[in-house]
Amino acid sequence: MKNYCLPVFFFLFFLQTALAQQSEKDSLFAITRSTKNLKILQDAYYHLSFMQENFDDNLVYGRKGLAISESLKDSLAIGKFFQNLAISFYFKGMYDSTASYYYRSVEMLERKNAYRELANTYNGLAKLFRKTGNYERAHQFYDKAMDIFVRLKDRQGISTIYNESGVVYEYEKKYDAAIKNYNASLEICKQLNDQLGLSYALNFIAGVYVIQGKFKEAEANNLEALAIREKLKDTFSIALIYTDLGALYLAEKEYNKAEASYLKSIELIAPKNFTDLMMINYKELSKIATAKNEPQQALTYFKKSSDLKDSIYKISSVKQVEELSAKYETAEKEKQIQQQQFEITKRNYWITGFIILIILLTALGFSWYRRYTLKQQSKLQSTIITQQALATNAVIEAEENERKELRATCMMASAK
Repeated sequence: MKNYCLPVFFFLFFLQTALAQQSEKDSLFAITRSTKNLKILQDAYYHLSFMQENFDDNLVYGRKGLAISESLKDSLAIGKFFQNLAISFYFKGMYDSTASYYYRSVEMLERKNAYRELANTYNGLAKLFRKTGNYERAHQFYDKAMDIFVRLKDRQGISTIYNESGVVYEYEKKYDAAIKNYNASLEICKQLNDQLGLSYALNFIAGVYVIQGKFKEAEANNLEALAIREKLKDTFSIALIYTDLGALYLAEKEYNKAEASYLKSIELIAPKNFTDLMMINYKELSKIATAKNEPQQALTYFKKSSDLKDSIYKISSVKQVEELSAKYETAEKEKQIQQQQFEITKRNYWITGFIILIILLTALGFSWYRRYTLKQQSKLQSTIITQQALATNAVIEAEENERKELRATCMMASAK
């Protein structure tokens, strides 16, 4: 069902901000003209890099801010600017540039242990690989993002990943798993009173209902989501609902309602140059015109869709995404190998140290035992000598006593 670019909530944060009052942007522009403080300029350009209605303008301010961040050697800010640039390139359909900037963002954010931002970048990469059809890699990056959000106890982030990864399951035709994820997100959004998130969960569930032929349930969900988004005045997400309604009505063969929905989506997004969604809308309009037996109109829509597709899906672009992914995975493996080597080296140091300690303790014990043995031998020798001296004295004393008794006996005999 969802064969178009579904926005990540992280992206939607920036897109919602882009609808802020003009006075806020004017204030930021005034700051860029009036201050020479690089930190203040950096912050102003950061906000301007996701507040513009045109992604080319976002890129202009993102690059200006990036240049300042690089001059300040601010790794965290550099990583965040790379992330913003990747988002703009994604919505422009330039996937090779998207991948390049996301991977550069990962490198910077990992250095600073900026986990929440890193999770958002992983989410963006997962979305990119979901778009290019590499579902295995998409799951890998969604898992990385989910692990971080769980550790941070960030329920909104967890809700986002449930929705986004649910789309991959839907593409893989694992509808039970998709519905399970969407419902998990729905419950979290209700608890957080996250209206935008709630609208996406409803919208995603509706997509599965269409596949299952539950058209009434799908329409009810989409209209409920549309009401929420209209209150939020979120132009892009409103356009997505109209595209989904178009798909729903097309599945029901209500061609006029489907055509009106797709044209409404185009009307909303045309000023913002959402190339990918425009391409899908024109492609579906071509199908509707064919079904209505309007061959000339069908051809017109088909050409518009093809022109947009050619600007997005270039073999070289997709190939470069894969090459960048391979480089990233190689770098990750090298880091793992280095870490393993470090752990082995550290373990060897501990083993060597332990062995040396054992040897030293053994030597010390042997030395002490040797000294103790010699001391005991010395004591024994001294005792023997003393005993020998006592024995000798006793013999001498006995002999002397015998001599005395003999002399006394002789004297007594003489006296008689």
